[in-house]
Amino acid sequence: MINSLSKLNIFKELMVPPSPGDSGSAIGACNFAYLYDNKLEQLNLKSIFPGPNRKIINKNLNINLNELFKNLSNNTSAYIKAAEKIVEGEVIATYLENSETGPRSLGNTSILCDASNKETVENLNLNLKKRDFFQPLAPIILEEDFNNYFLVNKNVYKNLEWMGTICEAKQELYNKYKPVIHVDGTCRTQIIKDNNLLVYKILKYLKKFNCSILVNTSFNISKDPIVFDLFDVYVNMKRMNIKFVLMDDGFYETKDL
Repeated sequence: MINSLSKLNIFKELMVPPSPGDSGSAIGACNFAYLYDNKLEQLNLKSIFPGPNRKIINKNLNINLNELFKNLSNNTSAYIKAAEKIVEGEVIATYLENSETGPRSLGNTSILCDASNKETVENLNLNLKKRDFFQPLAPIILEEDFNNYFLVNKNVYKNLEWMGTICEAKQELYNKYKPVIHVDGTCRTQIIKDNNLLVYKILKYLKKFNCSILVNTSFNISKDPIVFDLFDVYVNMKRMNIKFVLMDDGFYETKDL
């Protein structure tokens, strides 16, 4: 819908917030009250990750990370270990910093794989996530590479930061990353431009292996809630047969309990 409206060229900018459903209405009402009480014109929203910090969540629940996971990072940066597993054709999960706003996983609570690996993408979609075959998974890409593969009107460009609009695939995308394209030639793409994010660092490192796009889907089985604490992370990884997860302090493999 937003992509179609953008083509009418009647809006200078058209933006849909990251959580446009009922929960977003509640967030919007709180924001409005804050603006009204403080006589402000707009909120200063610098992050799409305003949720509770994972370390605080798991500390309050008295969860012992090392009982559930083995740290594989050693002296290698965790994001490099994660990237290497992706190159090998593995699916990895992320459980980083604060949670996202809205129903989309935007890198902090995600499942990632190489978007050019058709077999891995299909396995993630059909067997791990248990989604229907006609539901392509979403691509995530560095902002600097976006124009190489996609087309979108400038008036909705901001929405790409939180998968808030679809864009059109160029032929270059069909040539290498066809598994993420809808039947109508569109994609629900997310761009990453914050170089402090570990997902940014993974994408940057993967360019050494001629990989510019990852599949990014929410860390859950289809129609289940997105993971919240480390128990959720462990249980869902076992249910989906995902071995590896990237966290803020390391790259981990699940243990057998």
